[in-house]
Amino acid sequence: MTALDTNVLVRIVTGDDPEQLPAAVAVMRAGRLWVSKTVLLELEWALRHAYDLDRQVINDALGKLLGLPNLETEDRRAVIQARSWHRQGMDFADALHLASSPDAESFATFDRVLATTARKLKTPIVDASVNQPLLSTLSRPDVAGSDAPGNRACRRAPRTETRPRPRVRASDHRPRRRPAMPAGRRRWDRRC
Repeated sequence: MTALDTNVLVRIVTGDDPEQLPAAVAVMRAGRLWVSKTVLLELEWALRHAYDLDRQVINDALGKLLGLPNLETEDRRAVIQARSWHRQGMDFADALHLASSPDAESFATFDRVLATTARKLKTPIVDASVNQPLLSTLSRPDVAGSDAPGNRACRRAPRTETRPRPRVRASDHRPRRRPAMPAGRRRWDRRC
């Protein structure tokens, strides 16, 4: 069995490197193959960010890879469920995280988009609380004790002590300089 790295799958899906493509095809035809969830996660990210492919094209490519008879994947059930939720609008990474935790009673996240999408898609782990200001906790209604206090969303504790603010003189203030972004790099997505 041969384990595959993301770059081999990117060559197969995109065909962008004519020198590496024949070698990637030969590896894919050589025998039994293994792909981990993290490789699929990285593949989706690379296709979305580096190649600017849309959701449907990425989902179709993942489906064709998963349909190969000689390809085995880590936690296939979770990957297939994540692909289904991705097709319906959930971010693939979020869908994979959620699908990979089927035995959990709740799923805690600060990502409101994930919480909203999970509720909309009626995933098995659904929100037991209304919009929390800091943390959304998705709970399973079919698991006993899912409404226990430990499964509720955390709330910020009120400050009990106050610290005096330091005095800042105008001469102390120097404008901060941000380091220059290296050429060719993209800024990270600031969404949670």
